Amino acid sequence: IDGGASFLSSGYISKGQYTLYYQKFNVNPNAYYTRYLHQYQTNIQAPASEGNQSYNSYKNLNMLNDQFTFEIPVYKDMPAVTSLPDAGDTNNYLSSLEVEGYSLTPSFDLDILTYEVYVPSTIDKVKINATAASSKATVTGTGEITIDSQDTDITVTVTSETGDQRRYVISIIKTVDDTGGNNEDPGNNDNPGNNDNPSTPETPTVKPISEILTDSNVALNNTYITNTKYNTSASTIINNLIKNGATSVTITNNSSQVIASNALIGTGYKMTVSNGSETTIYTFVITGDTSGDGQITILDLLQVQKHIKGDKKLTGAFLQAGDTSKDNNVTILDLLQIQKHIKGDKKL
Repeated sequence: IDGGASFLSSGYISKGQYTLYYQKFNVNPNAYYTRYLHQYQTNIQAPASEGNQSYNSYKNLNMLNDQFTFEIPVYKDMPAVTSLPDAGDTNNYLSSLEVEGYSLTPSFDLDILTYEVYVPSTIDKVKINATAASSKATVTGTGEITIDSQDTDITVTVTSETGDQRRYVISIIKTVDDTGGNNEDPGNNDNPGNNDNPSTPETPTVKPISEILTDSNVALNNTYITNTKYNTSASTIINNLIKNGATSVTITNNSSQVIASNALIGTGYKMTVSNGSETTIYTFVITGDTSGDGQITILDLLQVQKHIKGDKKLTGAFLQAGDTSKDNNVTILDLLQIQKHIKGDKKL
């Protein structure tokens, strides 16, 4: 305490930087050191927080009625009058945001203000749900929303008790259906019978699931999905598949529970994909994730070690996840690769 007091006294207070403000912002024209230099505090809020501490000290010592002289810098073009902020809760964040039945990209984060959601082209309405982080804030822009274009922006506005607003924007994007020859000129059709009843609509061509997966860059080994990286969220996969023609996609964890859109995909998770006429189920293999939590940690290292020693064998998708070297065996090489990943030497 003595050393700190001496340091401030000799280096700042006696050199013209005798207020908390001047110690942070050296703008006193009579200060010893060059203006804007020799500034002691790095916390820009210190003048306010420490000024509040000084006030409480004066109050506790019954000195509030004493006379004080305040030295306040006046800058060019300062407003003639200032006021304190409005009293009240300034929190204008959301604690949750969702489009019922669909996943946000990226996953919801209260600091992220723009999102995308992909829906089938046949959808004309969606329901938006949102919850304010503060019970004193109000939320508008939610409820059932009509989708009347290929790309519709929906704005959810959070207004704090003090009137400050924050806007979250969701772009609802309709996927393009593969309707075969529906857009062709019927007069150019080689089959003259097609023109006998021009009012009869043609049946849309359903995009095969295999093609949807290919267009979504999903790699398969039989029914195993093998190219999903660790730390991948469900929304990343689901939105990509819906964008490329899937009508519905659900992902369940190893307890057969549907996971949230922001949850990580782990080894052994099941994905059910439908295109409207057929439904197929696939299993995820996350290379290096033998524990099924979507991450690669010391737990996976121990499980591979136990497999090699024969204490507890890996099977199915978990055995494939342990084969980081892709040589169809789980060996010491895979153990070393997982170890290097955890240490940060070489990521899987």
